[in-house]
Amino acid sequence: MQSIALLDRALDDLAEVVAIVPRDQLGDPTPCQGWDVAVLLRHLVELNWIYGALAEGGEYEGDEIDDIDLLGVDHLAAFEASRKAALAGWHDPDALTRLFALPGGTIDGAAALDRHLAEVAIHGWDLARAVGAHYVIDAEVAQHVLANVGTNHVLDCQGSTRRIELVVTSDAASHLLASLGRVV
Repeated sequence: MQSIALLDRALDDLAEVVAIVPRDQLGDPTPCQGWDVAVLLRHLVELNWIYGALAEGGEYEGDEIDDIDLLGVDHLAAFEASRKAALAGWHDPDALTRLFALPGGTIDGAAALDRHLAEVAIHGWDLARAVGAHYVIDAEVAQHVLANVGTNHVLDCQGSTRRIELVVTSDAASHLLASLGRVV
């Protein structure tokens, strides 16, 4: 249950950043090479919908939603709807015991939750950096993600799965970001 509380907190922190993203910055570049702010936001919204549905026992439908405009005209409303769906899914009592069939393979609910948490924390930082907002990954979130990367995979910005190479820095959030090649 602690991981779900951490995801709640990380999604709340991310929502604060999404709330200040102006429409005129949607085309701005992000630390994710080849991704602009709109692509990164869409990725986050899509992840929330996918993980929320899987946590409730649904199936992965990534290919079916690739061509859908998930942001619409109001990226904040789109993010909020997806955030609520993700949290509803993760708060399902059976979420952590389910198996999640993802493109990279099948993982258990706890591993899927950790992967979702990592995506939210890391891409929250990416988004904030892109729009010039202040954002600090919660220390407890960063420590949790770091503690679980030895067995879990994280998607990089190009959509390929890879293990995180640990880089030693002074705090957990900087350590996590540096491990993923972010310049902090």
